[in-house]
Amino acid sequence: MHRLAVSAKRKVLLNPKTVVIYVFAIFFTFLLAYHHRLSQHENRHEIRSLRIIQMRLRNDESEKNVSMVSEKSTTFLEKCENPPKEAKTDFNTFDLFESVVVGNSKPLPEKRINRKKEKLKVFVLPFTHVDPGWLETFENYTKRTNQILDNMHNFMMKNEKMRFMWAEFVFFERWWSLQTTEVKEDVKK
Repeated sequence: MHRLAVSAKRKVLLNPKTVVIYVFAIFFTFLLAYHHRLSQHENRHEIRSLRIIQMRLRNDESEKNVSMVSEKSTTFLEKCENPPKEAKTDFNTFDLFESVVVGNSKPLPEKRINRKKEKLKVFVLPFTHVDPGWLETFENYTKRTNQILDNMHNFMMKNEKMRFMWAEFVFFERWWSLQTTEVKEDVKK
């Protein structure tokens, strides 16, 4: 019985018609996969170009609506209360993205480049980042981040216009669970 099955398989598999069918099936499968990949690549390029155009339109609209901050000498807290809506730049980052990432080799428009040198305005945003397991254990990082968050609460109560950004939510959750309702309400503000 076994010999019969083996000989039948050989007859079918080694039959020239069967081999031709297998070769054509494999060829058309590769051809279909290649065509699918090409169409995806073209669509990806079109989508990326459309996104850039949308970003440019949004950017142009926001440039029209930007309120200019007066050049009067103001205190630091006044500047924190009324931050500029958008920073002025010498070039549009969407143009850079299109030429560098997408691969369109069009140069930046000269009219947008401002050759006048101005002082750089720096805005500092308090931010923290820790990597548990990198240098210490999770528990040690929790103790240290609790100190950071306690200091954040104290500072924010003295400077109500200031904001704080936190990345590692698991540490914040642990700190939050230890706080009184008064502190929780303060932080929510």
